[in-house]
Amino acid sequence: MPSHRYNIDSFLKALITAEQYRNAAPELRDWHQARAAALSTALGLEKDDSAGPAPIIAEHMLKRAIAEAAEHAEHPFSGYMECPKELYELVQPYGVSISDAQRKLYDEWIALARTLLLRIHPHLADAATTSEQLQALGFDDSNEPDALDFF
Repeated sequence: MPSHRYNIDSFLKALITAEQYRNAAPELRDWHQARAAALSTALGLEKDDSAGPAPIIAEHMLKRAIAEAAEHAEHPFSGYMECPKELYELVQPYGVSISDAQRKLYDEWIALARTLLLRIHPHLADAATTSEQLQALGFDDSNEPDALDFF
């Protein structure tokens, strides 16, 4: 099994997917929540480890940024397997511009979440962990469930 290296960006992605799958099938939801929790522990995010008095509003804004990033992580039309030709012809001219706007919103929410996370936990700028460290915490990152199995 190949070992993965995780850092703040990996942690943010894990928080976002945990948010995306919070209402998914238990196996999918639980795996993503467990990964986020294991990364939090492995990267040393202890409640008392924050830099100075990080206001509660910063924590709230971080949660909001993660939720918004999760909302904008997928293409707006990704939930459709097919549609009638007439509908496709109506939607298609807008697809590229909507996709571009969605991607920009996602990138901006990620940037904000990263900035807030570093304000609250500045040590994350250099923090990293590995698959082996996650396994030592009881989380196996090698068996990620495929979301398509739950479609």
